[in-house]
Amino acid sequence: MFSNESQLSDLLAEYRSLEVRLADPSRYVDPVELRRVCDRFEQLEPVAVAYT
Repeated sequence: MFSNESQLSDLLAEYRSLEVRLADPSRYVDPVELRRVCDRFEQLEPVAVAYT
């Protein structure tokens, strides 16, 4: 699935970053940005669950 560990590490780091962003109440002011962050978080969640 992943060509190398660096690629997986980057995806997991992005997932953790999105978790932090979603915990920030200021993110809920802009619904377009919130949707974008939620969509990406949802895409990465199966990878994070499988590899952590």
